[in-house]
Amino acid sequence: KRRHGGRGRGGIASAAACCSSLLNLSSLVTFTITNVLLLLTPAAALSEKEVLDHLYTSLNGDNWDRPWDTSSSDICNDSKYNGVTCTSEGNVSELTLADNNMAGAISPYLYTMPYLKRIDFSKNQITGAGWDKIDDVFSAGDLLANIEVIDLTNNLINTVDGVSKLKDTLEGLHMTYNNLKGDMPPELFLLKQLEILAISENELSGKIDTRLGDLTNLLEFYCYGNKITGTIPSEIGKLTKMQIITVRV
Repeated sequence: KRRHGGRGRGGIASAAACCSSLLNLSSLVTFTITNVLLLLTPAAALSEKEVLDHLYTSLNGDNWDRPWDTSSSDICNDSKYNGVTCTSEGNVSELTLADNNMAGAISPYLYTMPYLKRIDFSKNQITGAGWDKIDDVFSAGDLLANIEVIDLTNNLINTVDGVSKLKDTLEGLHMTYNNLKGDMPPELFLLKQLEILAISENELSGKIDTRLGDLTNLLEFYCYGNKITGTIPSEIGKLTKMQIITVRV
């Protein structure tokens, strides 16, 4: 007779399933601890490669259409780190990763890269821009990146919370085809360097905020395809540099 708990096929299968579950749990715990430790690391202590590798993890990099070879130390090699552009001194200046099957939330460490000027993560499945987490990774004395253009067109982002932390340098913000809802986010009107603001094809409602007139450097404003009502406020007249405005009310 086979005793209960013996080494029959059922027992072996159960043991294998148990080991598999423990391995999966171990991997999950390791991944979680790694990310917690990263979030406790001062921004200035991370190299550009460490920042890129953290970005890769946070946006499900192994499933990208054009994945990076994170075993390589040469972040300026396009065959290893596709879409990364560097300066002649070897510092990251642009990230162009449009239509790359990226998913998840952007690592807030991205905004600590001092030479980064342009980001194009359009046409992906990104759910969070990471701006709301910037304070979690900065220590006293750290400096924000000098980012001028961020293109997040055609993603799944539903908030711009924290974007005002980029107010000193951000000139172009492209968020057409996302999941922004409700009134026009007030933080947008703190971005006084903006020249292009594109928030069309979201689910914004209410009226055009009169504080739009505070963006006196604005050249182009795109807000069609929302649920905006009312009339265009007279404060728009303060935008003397405006060249293109598309608003459907």
